[in-house]
Amino acid sequence: MMKTIGTLLSLFMVLTLTYSCQTKSQKKASHGSVLATVNQEEIHEKELKRQSMIKAHSLKDISDETEKKKVLLNDLIDDEVLFQEAIKEDFHRKESIKRQIVRHFLNEKMRTKFKPSDEELQKYYEAHKDELQRIRASHILIKPEKKNDPESEAKALDKIEAIQKKIKAGEDFAELAKTYSQDPGSARRGGDLRFFNKRMMVKPFSDAAFALKNVGDVSDIVKTDFGYHIIKLTGRQEGIDSIKHVIKASLMKEKREEARKEIISSLRGKASVHIYDSNLEKVTLEPKKPPQKHGQAKKLDKKKLKELMKRMSPKKAMKEQSKK
Repeated sequence: MMKTIGTLLSLFMVLTLTYSCQTKSQKKASHGSVLATVNQEEIHEKELKRQSMIKAHSLKDISDETEKKKVLLNDLIDDEVLFQEAIKEDFHRKESIKRQIVRHFLNEKMRTKFKPSDEELQKYYEAHKDELQRIRASHILIKPEKKNDPESEAKALDKIEAIQKKIKAGEDFAELAKTYSQDPGSARRGGDLRFFNKRMMVKPFSDAAFALKNVGDVSDIVKTDFGYHIIKLTGRQEGIDSIKHVIKASLMKEKREEARKEIISSLRGKASVHIYDSNLEKVTLEPKKPPQKHGQAKKLDKKKLKELMKRMSPKKAMKEQSKK
């Protein structure tokens, strides 16, 4: 009897070991090679490729593929250390999917990090006054029929000069904009561009518009890549009160980014991170796919969901499973 039990136990152990090996090999086959570990949690090739699709737009300026892969892998490591910390702090009871957990956990941590005082807002305003200044202007635009064509350029210039003469003769700027301007967005409003700062317009236009001193002043003819413009100053926002909300948003964004880096740097410093450079070099990123049509969004990978559930508390995992 004892011999039979012993035999069964041995068989069970062999089968368990075999299953474990098969599971690992199957996972490697489906997820690709291990690119990094964070406290023994593996980050795989499949995750990097998925990340490259998600962040394709933000990475478009990085031409070197090796550098792009390093950026993507570092993002995944950042997400992993944040996710592990969220699990430790029981934050996952509020969220079910890793990306949501990471995003909301980080937002919660940053929310209490910085609330600007009036003194800090004033200091920021004084340091960035020139770029924060906003004016309101109207313009009339005449475009050459063909770019870089001398004949078309000359015709467009003749037309804008004729309009300039009408303005100097006292004709209404708004009515002339409605009649002649080739900027359809502003022409119907009499050329009104509403309030803008220097960074919102191309440099030649901004330089000419912000050089106007008094409301009602009209510029000379201004050449940009869009064509020929005449600009009229119609308003100016002075002082901090009119743009306090803009300053607060800029300052909050700046400080939140500093806080995000500080939080991630602290967590990565405490985590055991190992990057497998040789595996990373072998990864070939997939080309960007066309956007999916409405109603064609992919469902969450069931295997991925199961892996995440295993790392949550049993009660939470059961709740998530019951929802499926």
